[in-house]
Amino acid sequence: MTTLLATLRRHGFHVSSGLQRWWYRTVWGMDIGRGVKLSRSARLDRTNPKGVHIGDWTAVTFDAAILTHDMQSNRHVDTWVGSHCFIGARAIIMPGVRIGDHSVVGAGAVVMSDVPPRSVVSGNPARVVRSGVVTGRWGIGDPRFLAKEEAAGRPAPAVEPPPPSPADAAHLSRAELLAMLRERRPELEDADLDRPFVELGLDSFDLISLRADLETRLGRAIPDARWQSLRCPADLAQPAADRYAAEPEPSAERRPAAPPPAATVVPMAKPRVRYSLLPPQRGDAPDGPAALPPNERHYRINLPQMAMRGLSEGWLFRELGDLHWAVLMHELKTQSASLADGAGHRLYATFTRVAFTSNVPLTDYRENERLAIRIDESRFGAAMFFGDARIEGVRGVATARLMTTFARFGEAGANTSLLKGQPVIPPECAIRDLGELPPFAVEYRQLRATPLPPAQAELDYEIQPFHDINGVGLLYFAAYPAIAELCLTRLKGPAFAFETSTVERDICYFANAEPTDTLIFRLHDWAEDDREVRYLASLARKSDGVTMARIRAVKRRVKLPPPGRPVEVED
Repeated sequence: MTTLLATLRRHGFHVSSGLQRWWYRTVWGMDIGRGVKLSRSARLDRTNPKGVHIGDWTAVTFDAAILTHDMQSNRHVDTWVGSHCFIGARAIIMPGVRIGDHSVVGAGAVVMSDVPPRSVVSGNPARVVRSGVVTGRWGIGDPRFLAKEEAAGRPAPAVEPPPPSPADAAHLSRAELLAMLRERRPELEDADLDRPFVELGLDSFDLISLRADLETRLGRAIPDARWQSLRCPADLAQPAADRYAAEPEPSAERRPAAPPPAATVVPMAKPRVRYSLLPPQRGDAPDGPAALPPNERHYRINLPQMAMRGLSEGWLFRELGDLHWAVLMHELKTQSASLADGAGHRLYATFTRVAFTSNVPLTDYRENERLAIRIDESRFGAAMFFGDARIEGVRGVATARLMTTFARFGEAGANTSLLKGQPVIPPECAIRDLGELPPFAVEYRQLRATPLPPAQAELDYEIQPFHDINGVGLLYFAAYPAIAELCLTRLKGPAFAFETSTVERDICYFANAEPTDTLIFRLHDWAEDDREVRYLASLARKSDGVTMARIRAVKRRVKLPPPGRPVEVED
């Protein structure tokens, strides 16, 4: 009797799955493949039904949820589940996730990032616990079932071993690893190599620079999936063939460009040679925009570029960031909206440090005068990019250095969940690899680890979304100096705003904030004399106290002529 009931239940499940497939395809417009088994209690997101994509011969079991929208951020995206997959009971597939073919999602897993093909993931958030798995229809990996499938002419695809590579012979000793870690945390001992990374006090910047160091020494890129699966430093001392096995192939539409061959360094293309960035003739860029290289721009300083009757520091930061970003996209052969890591996760540029110095205050760059900016790019591995800029006006010359890393969202729409990532470097990329961490980044690491002096004063700042939040919902890097200056004007009075002008600025960025967060501005040091004002300040999140930025500036005292009469423009 029990066997009969079980048989009837199986047949009933096949019938109900067929009806559900028809219902979801026809009525809701979902993309459901052939032979998909759907539990009656499975939850497929009907708010954005056309965003649901499930491949052939996949099983979605009871109470599992596949989400395609995020009400909090008002996002509607596509979520993909591959073919021959198994989605365990009460698993949740978050919006925008892509699960590769022949993968298994464990019961109760919360999948917040893409899953490579032939992987088993479990946990909250889900992590890869096994790779290279073999599954047949509905994600079943039982050898007896697979043998029956093969006998019926439906064999599971074989898992091809990775081809041997000369670089696979390279690996690092424990002594080498310990020396690299001690560059970041001098107190670490040999026994610490077996402790999890999370217990070693390494911050995100330490891990970025460590990965770049390792890739430089090994002469090849470490795949994202392998890097993210490392538990402790000792894992890096295992045989290289185990550590750097080839990553599973991403699907065709998410497949990135191939990484460059080992030790490929291409010198940065040089811009046109000029004694001065500014052309000698009068007028706006007489050679025309087409004559300029992609890393150079010319302007007339007009009201959009101005503030406080001089060159706008906010505009300058935005323009430097945009030019830096434009050159990176030009050399990475992609567009900003399409930038992704090797696993297909969308990447965003995150500025980690911007330092600016001018030989005259910004009020000396006047209306209608010419201005030129040129930026030259370099990188350390695939994780850190540097822009060295020259800003040349008629009365003054400035330099700026920008340091950028890349981040992806660990949790959709959560600005405090950013995880570090790195793009794939195409072989033809002309951005030169420095081969070692430059002093600008070494100093950043030291400043990040150095406690700030006690605060002399502090006050709250409410984020202004229309001014402070950028196009991807993050607190804009160019808004940080303006926030500091607004808070200082509240503390010191309007004379600070109208009678001083920036000649130096150095910002170290450590974290971001939600658009609804309140920030805490702290003034740690203040010095002034008849010529200059110098200060050191910080910004922190009020919600959890995390320090977001360290801000230093030198402001020159200025006395501007009264407005209201024409002036002679120097050209």
